[in-house]
Amino acid sequence: MRHSANRNGTQYFLLTSALPLDRGEGYYKNIMVSFNQVAIGVTKNLSIGAGVDVASVVTTRTRGPVWFGRTQLSGSLSEVAHLGVTAFYLNYPLPTASELPDGEKTNGFGAALGMFTLGDADRQITVAGGWGHDGKRATRGPVLNFAGAYRVFPNVSVITEHWILVDPDHSFPLHTLGIRVIGEYLSMDAGLAYDPEITSRITGVGLPFIAAILNFGHRRGSPLNGRGPR
Repeated sequence: MRHSANRNGTQYFLLTSALPLDRGEGYYKNIMVSFNQVAIGVTKNLSIGAGVDVASVVTTRTRGPVWFGRTQLSGSLSEVAHLGVTAFYLNYPLPTASELPDGEKTNGFGAALGMFTLGDADRQITVAGGWGHDGKRATRGPVLNFAGAYRVFPNVSVITEHWILVDPDHSFPLHTLGIRVIGEYLSMDAGLAYDPEITSRITGVGLPFIAAILNFGHRRGSPLNGRGPR
């Protein structure tokens, strides 16, 4: 049975994989209606992305709106091995910022990570690690990310992603698990995000989320496309 090529193999729920976007290829993602982001391949190895939470533009008065920017340089060593480096900034304070004295409050944090992805667009795992900075000090431990995706049915992938902000006194983990329904241009995500401090207060299993991804641009024929079983 024929099915849509997986044009979303370059991304998970939050971070990207090391599979590169082609030049001119990109996507628009809407998360929970309010958060909107766009990413595009500038060259075959360089991509950039940015996003903003529309609700925070109106409601947030002290720190300004919640927004982020990202740049990534990545490439393929072979059909199944991919390396990359990415840097991002999120204008939202680290969870540990609540423990700082009032005079040291931070508005957000950034991080630079090296990443390695093994697999193709349909079946992959990614390991990433680096260091972060909140504008006043570097994180006291590394920022780690572990993620994977597996296309279990012709148009359904299972995705899991795990963040750990390591700190000697107060590490912060964030876990996600969900599915992606893959269309030729439009895909849908549904899953749960769990951490022991914030989302666990809302529900015992974490915070449900949904997202829609609209792909644009043409992905040239490539073994990275991961077309899977027919």
